[in-house]
Amino acid sequence: MVFEDGDFKYIIIDEENMQVQLMGIKNGVNLTGALNLPARATCADLNQEYNVTEIGNSVFAGRTELTAVNLPDTLLKIGDSAFKGCVGLTALCRIVWKSLARRHFMNVRI
Repeated sequence: MVFEDGDFKYIIIDEENMQVQLMGIKNGVNLTGALNLPARATCADLNQEYNVTEIGNSVFAGRTELTAVNLPDTLLKIGDSAFKGCVGLTALCRIVWKSLARRHFMNVRI
């Protein structure tokens, strides 16, 4: 099931363990500067809160206006090219993952 919460779109990836993937940015949202990614997302239709454990492929690709990203400690995986081309990105915080995909930070100088 896909749902929106705050500025982002999520998909439930593990209902039993209450986990979601951040899979996109809501239409009309312009992300600039430092970004604090949420640790939890609430699906209003199900009245359930989920842990954000993944960032999907190419979610932030080409967002040149991002300068820093604060990653939640619930994050376990970052998909391919998630931050590809984010040339303004100079800082990441709370980096604790179990799995990193190839090319997720291509063309980024951190």
